Amino acid sequence: MSDKALRRYYADRAHEYDRVYLKPERQADLRAIEDWLAERDSEGNTWQLRRLADGSTHRVLKNFPSEEELRDAVSGIATGVHLREWEFFWALEYRVPGR
Repeated sequence: MSDKALRRYYADRAHEYDRVYLKPERQADLRAIEDWLAERDSEGNTWQLRRLADGSTHRVLKNFPSEEELRDAVSGIATGVHLREWEFFWALEYRVPGR
C-alpha cells in the first residue's frame, strides 16, 4: 500500500476510531493506558513503565519535541514540512528531494 493510500485509509476511518474509544466498554482499557503512563511533567513528557520478559520494570522517557525542534531536525534535507498534531499523537510530514 502506498504512503498516500495508507494515509487515506486511516483518514477515512478516523471518526470510526474516535467513536470506538468513546464507548463505555473501552473506558477501562483507556484507564489502564493512563495508569501505564507513570508520570507526566509540565512540558508534556511522560515516563512509561515497561516490564521486560525477565520481570524487571524500567521507566522509559517519552519526549514530546516542539515544532521548532522537529523542523530543525529535518532542516536542509526536507521540503514541504508539515506537523500534524492530535491529542495524544503527532506526525511530521515532509519530502526529501530526489527520492
